[in-house]
Amino acid sequence: MSRQAATVAVVAAAVLVVALLVYYLYPTTTVPPEDVGPGAGVTDVERGDSARDAIAELQEQGPGGYDAAYSRAQEFQSDGRLADAQLMYFYAARGGHAESAFQLGTMNDPNHHDPATSLLPDADPFQAYKWYTQALEGGVDEAAQRLEALRDWAEREAQTGDAEAEQLLLQWN
Repeated sequence: MSRQAATVAVVAAAVLVVALLVYYLYPTTTVPPEDVGPGAGVTDVERGDSARDAIAELQEQGPGGYDAAYSRAQEFQSDGRLADAQLMYFYAARGGHAESAFQLGTMNDPNHHDPATSLLPDADPFQAYKWYTQALEGGVDEAAQRLEALRDWAEREAQTGDAEAEQLLLQWN
């Protein structure tokens, strides 16, 4: 075998090895763009798109509309559309709607948290404190009782060494 033929054979073998590696390491099937990235496979309902549309409509109508947002949030929540409900409550609460703040507090409260009615898998006592405080300042009297119960929860949990509960107690000191 001539030197030139041996070189061609080696180059051909190398090209074949590279082609096989590419074939096995990089699949030829492609994934549609909507099925990749954060939120892939999440439906519009799970993403809260209905709430976003409703909020955009409310904003077009001018300032306010927080009572309407609260009503819509309640509808979404009763339909099990938790992402939409949470977004609507958040929108209204950020606008000063006290009842919406109270609902957000409830969703985050370890004493009242229920995965069936909250988007969050676990309670977030700091958020519960924040939203209950806003609700109380907005005139929701029941928020005072919820804050007291939250404090009792934090005191019990702090005695077991729960660092999060210990930090939450600092809010009252």
